[in-house]
Amino acid sequence: MKIVELSPEQLEPLTRFVADLPDRDRTFLDDDVSDPHGVAALPARPGKRWVVVEDTEGAEITGFASVRPHSGWSNHVATLHLIVHPDHRHGGVGTELARYALASSLSEGLRKVQVEIAAEDESAINMFSQLGFTGEALLRDHIRGRDGQYRDLVVLAHLVDDIQRPDAEPAVGGARRGAFVSSEWTRVGVVRESNEGERRVALVPTAVAALVGKSVDVVVEADAGGGASIPDEAYVAAGASIGDAWSADVVVKVAPPSAVEVARLSEGQTLIGFLAPRDADNQIGALKDAGVQAFALEAIPRISRAQVMDALSSQANVAGYKAVVLAAWESTRFFPMLTTAAGTVKPAMVLVLGVGVAGLQALATAKRLGGRPTGYDVRPEVADQVRSVGAQWLDLGIEAAGEGGYARELTDEEKAQQQQKLEDAIKGFDVVITTALVPGRPAPRLVTAAAVQGMRPGSVIVDLAGETGGNCELTEPGETVVKHAVTICSPLNLPATMPEHASELYSKNISALLELMLKDRKLDPDFTDQVLADSCVTREKD
Repeated sequence: MKIVELSPEQLEPLTRFVADLPDRDRTFLDDDVSDPHGVAALPARPGKRWVVVEDTEGAEITGFASVRPHSGWSNHVATLHLIVHPDHRHGGVGTELARYALASSLSEGLRKVQVEIAAEDESAINMFSQLGFTGEALLRDHIRGRDGQYRDLVVLAHLVDDIQRPDAEPAVGGARRGAFVSSEWTRVGVVRESNEGERRVALVPTAVAALVGKSVDVVVEADAGGGASIPDEAYVAAGASIGDAWSADVVVKVAPPSAVEVARLSEGQTLIGFLAPRDADNQIGALKDAGVQAFALEAIPRISRAQVMDALSSQANVAGYKAVVLAAWESTRFFPMLTTAAGTVKPAMVLVLGVGVAGLQALATAKRLGGRPTGYDVRPEVADQVRSVGAQWLDLGIEAAGEGGYARELTDEEKAQQQQKLEDAIKGFDVVITTALVPGRPAPRLVTAAAVQGMRPGSVIVDLAGETGGNCELTEPGETVVKHAVTICSPLNLPATMPEHASELYSKNISALLELMLKDRKLDPDFTDQVLADSCVTREKD
């Protein structure tokens, strides 16, 4: 017997071979072809196929293998289909056929070959394990057999870099094997977040698929996407493997790392994520001592070219939206105007203090819910942006525009003037949402206790600046309290409460930054680039 490649002329014997298979074996053939035996369209589809024949005349086919590349975003990953007739499952026929198909995948430019096996087929699982395949996922009730019953599938995978190239067509039982092929491609690790309440994940499957399509190897820690309702199987389908993400060349995460997490990193690795560079208790010193190159997303410069990498803005959009939803939930009043047989209900008056990205999103969301939003900021140039989302502008006559799109800190005289005017204005609103932050400093106090006391009972304040002390004098960070019959909410890490879309946006930020760093599939950051120079907070052990 020998292994030969299938040609279109061999369709008839192949069809006979499949027709003679038990129903259980035909269940796991391609299910998107129209013929009753599931093979008529195989020769016309992309990918190489091989058959084992008993003689050079092609009298009898005993088995066939197919390595079919995925289409679209995961075209560097392929699925291996292998079937050997039950009467010939001896003598290593299946093993040699699989080995040859894998080795020939080197010429296809593939990164990884996957195989799906019925969970109860222990002999097949053992065979592929001996060939170097490792488990990636268990798909529960994933495929429906011809008997109508659903079966579990085990997904195994083999990195093509570890497969050996054949020097010639091998005879069954004695394939010749060449040298291992080493890989210098960058490996990106997606870790599971450990902070309490953090449900986001650094990369979602669509972003993983895009990286795999660019020949970047991605390994995902088990259940990394669980908090965002993304199962491991989705990452496997996108071309990633499930394993030790902390040992990757580049580790991506969301929340700043803890001391325990820093200890899992080694010299020469790169870390990308939120690193809290302006916080006194960050781990940047420990990362530097460990020889880890770290990029802080908070330090991405606010320039047009870097907007797609601006994770602060992407997550602020989520926070601004959710703040209004939270206010509506806590409010004792309707947001929209309602006209009913029992009378007309006035719309909620909503004041947003601090009109950055979160503030603008809060104004727009309040408008969509039917409220009457008003925005205030010490930067007068944002007045037009406030009006552009259908909100009114509150002009107190105080200006404090700073650098980088942020507000500067007010003088003591300006603070006193601002507080008195705000105190008078706040009393006329049903909902107040505060988003004012000054980088590296405690949050400015905008809502005094006297202002809270002057609001109507049942009013709501949502303070998004709780992590740096809060904009409201009566705020208790992380808590929802009632003071003077006014509900004051100070949620921490509000984007984590919407992990699906927050992760999707954050993933795009990470992907864009990675794309800037990768050159010819290798990590090669150009530190003459302002984006990389500004965001890099540790560079080896300099």
